Amino acid sequence: MYEGSVAIPATVNIDGKAYSVTAIGEKAFYYCKGLTSITIPESVKEIGSNAFRNCAGLSTLTLPAGVTSIGYSAFFGCSGLTSFTIPAGVTTIEPYTFFGCKRIPSINLNGITKIGGSAFASCVALDNVTLPEALTEIGSYLFQGCTGLKTISIPANVKNIGDAAFQDCTGLTSVTIPEGVVQIGRATFEDCTGLTALNLPSTVKSISYSTFWNCNNLASIAVADGNPVYDSRNNCNAIIETYTVDAKTGKQALKLIVGCKNTVIPDGVEEIGSYAFLKCTGLSTLDIPASVSSLGTAAFMGSGLTTINVPESITIIDEDCFAACENLASVTLSSKVTKIEDGAFASCPNLKAFYCNAEKCPTATADAFFDTPVETATLYVPNSSVGTYTLTAPWSLFGTISSEGNLVAPEKDSATAIAALQGAGKVQQVYNLSGQQSSRIQRGINVIRMNDGTTRKVLVK
Repeated sequence: MYEGSVAIPATVNIDGKAYSVTAIGEKAFYYCKGLTSITIPESVKEIGSNAFRNCAGLSTLTLPAGVTSIGYSAFFGCSGLTSFTIPAGVTTIEPYTFFGCKRIPSINLNGITKIGGSAFASCVALDNVTLPEALTEIGSYLFQGCTGLKTISIPANVKNIGDAAFQDCTGLTSVTIPEGVVQIGRATFEDCTGLTALNLPSTVKSISYSTFWNCNNLASIAVADGNPVYDSRNNCNAIIETYTVDAKTGKQALKLIVGCKNTVIPDGVEEIGSYAFLKCTGLSTLDIPASVSSLGTAAFMGSGLTTINVPESITIIDEDCFAACENLASVTLSSKVTKIEDGAFASCPNLKAFYCNAEKCPTATADAFFDTPVETATLYVPNSSVGTYTLTAPWSLFGTISSEGNLVAPEKDSATAIAALQGAGKVQQVYNLSGQQSSRIQRGINVIRMNDGTTRKVLVK
């Protein structure tokens, strides 16, 4: 294991013959964590794969001007390096070359024509990068986790931006995507929480539902005119995917796939895509037009919604649709809702009022409200359906069920129910739902006539 300062000789003698040192071999200084500096002779032309991998103590390094090749992961994990100059003869940076070099603030890429995936991932101090014009592709995970990166301009010749290329670049406030880019991969800008504006060129034909996940400070989204696949019609501050559903009539289907806190859903949109508003914490209210018939999986998961009204055009609330909406206090479902999928309203700690206007209880499991304190919330239902809701899980789990001002407050037993009612006023008569008078409060729903002339509905479990 090499430690401290090391000087590589320009020549070595073997059996009386002198050999020039032209390369540093694969894994030559692999995991030499105690290595602090190294002198490399001008004769060296090649740095092998993993040559200095995880040399965490290496703080300075100068490569000879004649180096033309730097191998895969050559400086992976060299977290002590504070600067690096790429020799002019190097045209390709292999995958993972500088992965985890946490202290390098800038790097000159002039002359580079190709950069492999993850080459600069986790370089958290990197804040100044100019990508060379010769690049035609941004590799997957290229700058993933570069939290210090503030702005980036994609070169004009780039056609594809790879998966997660800028994922978790939380300091990124501006990105310029030029005309000519055709494809942007999965999670490419996920967790870029500093981005406030997004402009998609007319040439982009493919993005993923996860491309802009959790860009929760986006306030402006625009798609350039002439894009055949996407638009942002009516200045809606969203990306609308358009596709032809009838070749004869040319009728299009419209699907909102990326939204932001200032989105206004245009009339005619038929579907809100999965994860469209994922973790959009700045979104507090949103009008869903009657044209929308489908809400995708986790469409509003983790958003800042405080209230939501679901129109009659929607019959199913998909999985995790409104899960983890911490500010959600009021939900109104139309009479047409028939099914609520697992997790649809899970982990909504501030839910207070849930209006379900369907006379027939929508199909749902307890997981639809998993980790949501429905026992402290009020469920509002049609008058004719109170009995059904109060005896059907998970609706029966709501602490209070209300219909036209008549509250059904579940009590654990008759004695507790009587005590609660006596505290509000003296009980005069007790009836069941069929209108038959009873001598006492029984298990199930009881209609109570009070001395003051009011009636109350009480559920005893």
